[in-house]
Amino acid sequence: MERHRPRRSRSPPEQARQTRCSANGAALKDENLIPDHIVVSSAKRARKSAEHVIHESGFRGETRITGELYAASGRQLADFVAQLPDQFERILLIGHNPGLEELLEGLTGQCAPLTTAALAWLELPVDSWRNVADGPRARLVKLWQPRELE
Repeated sequence: MERHRPRRSRSPPEQARQTRCSANGAALKDENLIPDHIVVSSAKRARKSAEHVIHESGFRGETRITGELYAASGRQLADFVAQLPDQFERILLIGHNPGLEELLEGLTGQCAPLTTAALAWLELPVDSWRNVADGPRARLVKLWQPRELE
């Protein structure tokens, strides 16, 4: 006979996630990295995370909520970014792993874990978001893990 235990959530409790996401917003503000555009997965937790980041950072730009980020691979995320309008100089993606880790590795050549509520700052040597799909080498300027921001 096999006993089935309820699955434990791998995500941090709501209060901890809220604190971490608020800290991300503060880091964006402190580093003068407030984006022009935020793209958020349609998943409930991602939307709640975005609310905390937006509130704490003082972001006043355009936010897009889309299901395209939900189960996207790194390649699909790169293709998605390549379709963004060039009017946006700086973007923030709020999504999920393993896709975001794959995107980070594909753009930088570095394998770096992105735990829940991690924040990565990349500089891309492109004149247009269209060129992201061609695989330019981005520079990972800084990676904040949640504990560093608490």
